[in-house]
Amino acid sequence: MKYFYKIIKIENSVEKTTIALNKKYVIIKNKYDKILKENKNIEFYKTYKNGKAIKHQLLLITNNPYTKGLGYTTSNGYKVLEIKNIYEERLFYSYPEKAYVRYNEVSSLEGYVFYIFLNKIIFEAEDKKNYLIVCTNKREASFFAQNILLSKKNIYLGILNKRMRSLYNENIIKKFDIKYETLYKPYIL
Repeated sequence: MKYFYKIIKIENSVEKTTIALNKKYVIIKNKYDKILKENKNIEFYKTYKNGKAIKHQLLLITNNPYTKGLGYTTSNGYKVLEIKNIYEERLFYSYPEKAYVRYNEVSSLEGYVFYIFLNKIIFEAEDKKNYLIVCTNKREASFFAQNILLSKKNIYLGILNKRMRSLYNENIIKKFDIKYETLYKPYIL
């Protein structure tokens, strides 16, 4: 029988994905350590999914009966060699690109005036490209804005009240080529 080592990612104790598979322990262990090292650099991560708390873990497992593990086995009968908690990076939907971006891409913006429109953060500048970033809710948008405010040279105008939103909404719709419903939609999955 051929023995192999495997790295899997689990979410709330359910196997989500197989990340790597190899016959050699050293190769898999190096990849496992590299993933853990990269995971430490995640600044903004998911804690909830569909309103439920989530916990991500990275497991190093094997089907080799001669390898000593932690004493745990998976539902498939594999021995667990290592288990670590990890974070899943939170991605944000961005306009005008209409694509998902990472927190560090947005937090590196400098020289912008930005404000919060419901659950959206709008970055504007005269001589630069404008951005609209969609957050899950108002609280996340506010937290995101505070982190950007503390880290970079931007001017924060605050959260737009109902009267200011009605004045700004036509300008935003034209600038980002979006529909009225999209602007007022609570969140995008």
